[in-house]
Amino acid sequence: IRVQVLDDGQSTTARELMFSLASVCPHCGAAMAEITPGLFSFNSPEGACPRCNGLGVIARSAGRSKSADEDKETTPCPECGGARLRKESRAVKIGGRDIVEISALPIATALEFFSRLTIAEERRTVGQKILDQMLRRLRVMADLGLEHLSLDRPTITLSGGEVQRRRLAT
Repeated sequence: IRVQVLDDGQSTTARELMFSLASVCPHCGAAMAEITPGLFSFNSPEGACPRCNGLGVIARSAGRSKSADEDKETTPCPECGGARLRKESRAVKIGGRDIVEISALPIATALEFFSRLTIAEERRTVGQKILDQMLRRLRVMADLGLEHLSLDRPTITLSGGEVQRRRLAT
């Protein structure tokens, strides 16, 4: 719907507002899929980078070995840069940062980031509940001595004690 707003009753100074139920950019017309949790998971077809299938790397041949099998080397995916998520997932920002940037923050820094985050009045009903939940979970991890870890850190790189404390946090 396009609405023309007349300022001071003057038709020459009308400004146009556009409203739509679809997630479409009013300037360029680019469509956005509905924002769901799957959009932010590289394990989901909704969120995984289509080029690397959410792996973050592309395999390339490095030549032939004696057994005639190809040796494979990997290189970061040129589409997602190793982030494993599709560009639409990375286009969603909160506090000026996307999920890849936020996940790379140490827990202590993420806790500070979300503590300073302000939610617009029209989004506060839903947004404040999510924010409070995130802060609560981050505080538990910090209280367990995991404030130095980032949320995107692979489990295989954690020490035995860090794995146990992470389990406690969940």
